Amino acid sequence: MMKKTFLAAALLLTSMMAQAQAFMKITPTLKVGDVKTYVTENKKVQQSGTQTTNYETSFKVLKEMEEGFLVEVMQTKLDDKEASSAMERLAQLNSELLFNQPVRLVINKEGQPVGIANFPQLKQMLQTKLGFALNDLYEENPELAKEAPKDTLLQKIAEAIEVDKILENYTQPGNVLCLNGKTIVIGYQEDFEIEGLKMKRTLMPSGGKTVMEMLTANLGPEEIKAMIMKQIEKADEATKKEAEAQIDQAIAGGQLYIKAGGKGTYVYGDDGWPTSISQDIDLDQAGQKMTEKEVTTLKQ
Repeated sequence: MMKKTFLAAALLLTSMMAQAQAFMKITPTLKVGDVKTYVTENKKVQQSGTQTTNYETSFKVLKEMEEGFLVEVMQTKLDDKEASSAMERLAQLNSELLFNQPVRLVINKEGQPVGIANFPQLKQMLQTKLGFALNDLYEENPELAKEAPKDTLLQKIAEAIEVDKILENYTQPGNVLCLNGKTIVIGYQEDFEIEGLKMKRTLMPSGGKTVMEMLTANLGPEEIKAMIMKQIEKADEATKKEAEAQIDQAIAGGQLYIKAGGKGTYVYGDDGWPTSISQDIDLDQAGQKMTEKEVTTLKQ
């Protein structure tokens, strides 16, 4: 009888330990006055060369509110190397638009960003930055005015700066806040988009404080076509028809495809904030290959 009781207790303990590692609830501790600072190194390798960006991101809890907390996020570039041409500066600015701009996130009690308290001021600052960059671009390339009038482009930019679009930055894989509020179970899957590219990720808890991530592209031929056509939705009908015919031909010939995949590791501290995040991503767009490696570490 004693052996059976001991065996049953051992089996119960084993089952409880297995269950404890079978899921993780990601909820960071938020306390007014706390500051978390992270250092990130991002390295992109593509046919045009290698680009390395180092930056620092701080999260400061400003105050507690009914819906959660107000957290100011500030990204500062550490290796501010100026691009050589206006076109390069515009591309650089597009990828680093929120750098040196305080973003006051409204974060719910589970740590998920749900709003931007200073959005009107933020939008104005972003439009101003892009406006200066476009002025430089058109001064160096006056012929662009015939193809895309500056005022029209500025209007499109203004329409694209939305709360939801900015919030997406904090929910994308690799971001410090991206898993907040989630209960990660074995085989957890979800769909997401990065600039129109549909992807799927699978998350796996490991050891109680680590989450492993697998990323795969989730885009069929018709979705690729729809993504491209969306970019020219305001073009005239003749242009759309010509583009559609070319896209169909490229897809049929196997010349238009998107392959993407990657993996990541998130390690969390006792307070629910990540201590380190690493990601490796491979992208192949019709033969144009790019690899990206990013490592984020909590600054002690």
